[in-house]
Amino acid sequence: MTRPDTLDPTRDPPMLVALVDPAGEWFRQLRGRLGRPPRPWEPRRRFRLARAHPDQSGTDFVAAIQQVRGRFDPIPPVLVLDAGPDPVKALETLESWNAPNAADALDQTAPGPCVLLDPRQRPGLADLARELGATWVGVGFVAPERVAQLIRFWATRASSMDRTIPLEHSRESDLGGFDPPDLDPSLACALDWPPH
Repeated sequence: MTRPDTLDPTRDPPMLVALVDPAGEWFRQLRGRLGRPPRPWEPRRRFRLARAHPDQSGTDFVAAIQQVRGRFDPIPPVLVLDAGPDPVKALETLESWNAPNAADALDQTAPGPCVLLDPRQRPGLADLARELGATWVGVGFVAPERVAQLIRFWATRASSMDRTIPLEHSRESDLGGFDPPDLDPSLACALDWPPH
């Protein structure tokens, strides 16, 4: 069984991180943080960042990501969604992210995790986003390193599940043994991805 600490960056495919970020701030912040591991002993995972064009709607961008989703990466992509000035568009994008893939009836895989960021702290938006399937909601200021830490964790966990489950279906107890030792406790609600 291959452990996640032995990931080979030359062999393991990159994980797609889809950003719906009108201002482009999260793209700039995450590009540098995901390019290097936070500590020398952690595995180096490659990430491919895709950002929606400012004129493109979030739902059109999600549709484009869903079409290419299974062709390149076996790991489901992560959606980082900034609510920005229009939370209704952000919620529509989130809803389309979690909708079943109508184009491919055979592809009924679970959507990748979604991070919704609401820097303006709108009342009720976090609860509604969770109902629509957001994996983690950041309200107010969220440090970019926290978001990068979540993405790295999901990539490690998804890689481990992708390698372990086909070998032996009964080894679920082995999957939880590689949590980052100093992971922020406030992120605990988002750590149960992917769904079992």
